[in-house]
Amino acid sequence: MPSKNKSRRIVEGAVYHFLSAKDCTDLGIATDVTKGARRHMVLVLGRKLGRPNCWRVMTITSKHGDIYTQGDEYDNFIPFAPIRNIGKRYLMQLQLIQEAPGVFQWFRKGSYLRIDQEYYVHADELEEVVSPDSGVHWRLPKKGTGSIAQLRACLGKRERPTAGQMVQMDELRKIEGLVV
Repeated sequence: MPSKNKSRRIVEGAVYHFLSAKDCTDLGIATDVTKGARRHMVLVLGRKLGRPNCWRVMTITSKHGDIYTQGDEYDNFIPFAPIRNIGKRYLMQLQLIQEAPGVFQWFRKGSYLRIDQEYYVHADELEEVVSPDSGVHWRLPKKGTGSIAQLRACLGKRERPTAGQMVQMDELRKIEGLVV
């Protein structure tokens, strides 16, 4: 556990676990991460602008109940390789760097990044995941297919409002009296 004065070094595109809520309390870190999310691994997407030691993360799940609900499995989840016959169903497929043999025996097949929920957490709230047998850190490549750069681009496109959504927002503002 880190000291209260020195924060952990966080790597964008790496896989982490949350510390327990008790450990966060002991460190004096206020957290709003739900109990359910705290049980999952997370992928670090980057820093929260304007807040030192604050990171944007999304949860990783392999539970079918999380993935196959409300028909949103294609819109709100991105699979980690290897997934066969991905076709055009998913926005992309994430690739963990394979630095040592056996990396994937510890990472569950059929794991997905949940992109409809994100958390902003303090660096000291995260603990990096490594393969128990090799000590290899789990992370995405910086560039290329399945990389953190491709994921950011994919999420950026997804977050932009469509023309129809822009019209709806303008109409709502007019109704609420925000636009003259």
